[in-house]
Amino acid sequence: MAGPPGRRRPAGLGGPALPLLGLLVFLGPIVPSVSAEEAGGNRVHVTTNRLDLLFSLDGASPVTWRACHPSCAQADAATGTSVRFTGNDDPPQARLVLHGPGPAVDLQGLRFTADLSEDTRTRIVTFRSDLPVDGVRLVKSFAVSRAGYEVVMTARLLGPNAAAFMAGRRLDLELDAGRGLFPAPAAGFAAILERMSRVVVGEGGVRVVPDDRREPIALRAGDW
Repeated sequence: MAGPPGRRRPAGLGGPALPLLGLLVFLGPIVPSVSAEEAGGNRVHVTTNRLDLLFSLDGASPVTWRACHPSCAQADAATGTSVRFTGNDDPPQARLVLHGPGPAVDLQGLRFTADLSEDTRTRIVTFRSDLPVDGVRLVKSFAVSRAGYEVVMTARLLGPNAAAFMAGRRLDLELDAGRGLFPAPAAGFAAILERMSRVVVGEGGVRVVPDDRREPIALRAGDW
């Protein structure tokens, strides 16, 4: 199992132990949902056999994210296990940050609407919000695997002024390690020998992240 990730992971793919998230950022048309239902209140709850995610309409990011084995139903019945990648006391996961020239736009401060749809393999929640820029809209979707642990996030900037707005700008993805990823301290004498380090695993092998490092860690494609 890979060690807990760095505090911030911009513009990369990664996860603590399971294939969690992919990010695609591009400009183009949006395909209408196959089916949708009303998502009421300020939160959208998406559950599958092994995943349980709660999204906030403020920022359109997961505020709780739980993975279960062999299923969340069994974990709730104390006959299975689960781990929280993010919880109520953690910052939202999968945060998009816009960098570049011009006035700053806080994507986490946007208020979104949400639609739910599904296909044979995934349940999908799609969020939409107009940017405080004329003719530009952000569309984020999360496709949650029905049977596995994969969550694929897609981000689109749409509208007649989207291409001009993104000229010279880029979208970064930030992830944090939630408290639930860290194991409980060992008891007794074993606590003296206990050591936990953050590592990055990729095609080039495993490299240890120094404990005193605070700046973001950039991940290449295929890195964990």
